[in-house]
Amino acid sequence: MLVGGASVGAANREGKPADHAFRGMEHANASRVQPPTQDDDARSEDLVPALGTIALVSGIVEDARDLFAAHVEALRDDMSARLATLGATIGSMLIAIGVFVITGLMLCLAVAASLMALGAAPWIALWIVTIVAAAVGVGFVLRARTKARAAGQSVAEAAERARSDVTTIHSATAAPVTSPPPERRSA
Repeated sequence: MLVGGASVGAANREGKPADHAFRGMEHANASRVQPPTQDDDARSEDLVPALGTIALVSGIVEDARDLFAAHVEALRDDMSARLATLGATIGSMLIAIGVFVITGLMLCLAVAASLMALGAAPWIALWIVTIVAAAVGVGFVLRARTKARAAGQSVAEAAERARSDVTTIHSATAAPVTSPPPERRSA
């Protein structure tokens, strides 16, 4: 016998009842089917008994809830996987940044040692390297600031385009709808 799209009493491949075969796909079970009434034809060929409105609505609500829960679970799993990947990526990035900082420090000391080998005083060599490194750092900050402003401007432009599109759509759909006047019946 079929109830809500699932066969009651039948089993799926795993041996579970068919009305509980797929998570999120449960339908009204046999206990929620209304008993036959006096008006029912016993000779009816209908294999699906009539369900009451309350049972149908509750079945739909349960199915929607199960579907929503399945989607939330899938999103949670996806977010967990993405956060795990993000954590691993951030860890690798921090290690790479640490290696670059140490490499930069060693490079600066090597340049300062080279300047001292050429005859510069140690404090002058270190000050020259420090000033050059600071200039490079300021250049990177200014470059990042320029890129951030450009990105901010493109976001502002996109928001303005969206506002103008909404205004255009609103003005196009806000036109008054005229209906023909009601017909008067003469008696």
